[in-house]
Amino acid sequence: MLTPNQTNYKQKSNYVLADLLQRNKLILICVLAFIIGIYFNIYKLVVVDWMTDENNSHGFLIPFVTAYLLWRKRSDLLATKISPDPLGLLLVMSGSILLILGHAATEFFTMRSSLIVILLGMSLALFGREIFQKTFAPLAYLIFMVPVPTAIYTSIAFPFKMFISTVTVYILKLIGVAVMQEGNIIILPAMSLEVVDACSGVRSLMSLLALGVAYVMIRPTSFLRRIMIVSFALPATVICNMLRLLITALLVQYVTTDAASGSFHDAIGYATFIISFALFISFGEFITRSE
Repeated sequence: MLTPNQTNYKQKSNYVLADLLQRNKLILICVLAFIIGIYFNIYKLVVVDWMTDENNSHGFLIPFVTAYLLWRKRSDLLATKISPDPLGLLLVMSGSILLILGHAATEFFTMRSSLIVILLGMSLALFGREIFQKTFAPLAYLIFMVPVPTAIYTSIAFPFKMFISTVTVYILKLIGVAVMQEGNIIILPAMSLEVVDACSGVRSLMSLLALGVAYVMIRPTSFLRRIMIVSFALPATVICNMLRLLITALLVQYVTTDAASGSFHDAIGYATFIISFALFISFGEFITRSE
């Protein structure tokens, strides 16, 4: 026969997430409002980055993708037993420290990413390890909405544009085009093309990685195959951007110099990303169906 204390414990341990959300609506709303209040001004600037910087324009999609990933698991999550874990408070504290340090150093990436650490900590502290494990990937996915620091972006873009420029010049020479290279500048008889950071492929890589990670979280397959699929984003981006630069160079040399700028150049860029995404999805389908 159970004692009153044992009975209460058993009832408490049998609570599922749906019960907690129903019984503690007001508390959870207050916690959510508190977090929004802290991060409102921080993420207001993030939205400005999404709107003004094409390198980060994919950020608009990320919260919606996260919401969808959580929505797909809603039945499982609501039926999961809750068991609050105090270790989650360590994550919340860690996120708070990141926020404070980011403010002190005016380091935006640290400030912005601290929100994700805090959300993960709250998931563990309030709901327990089972729900933490089930929500970890969707919440961690929010990191793709945080703009990459300019220094890191530049350090990645430089070797990308140098590699793409060198390979493109090599191919042009193979097919008989008179061409020279000075760093990231391709010198053609018609005109010179400067391969800037925006043409390096890093922008496409960031967007393709964000979409690719969402794809492997939705597509059921093994962990190893998911790593293989996501890793393919790099060669898909490099191949398609080399193709973009090669086509642009040939158009400039033999058709019109307008191909290097304006709406025509932008259209080639959009087409390149669509091709790289199609190539990525095709590879992902091939890998998953070959199981």
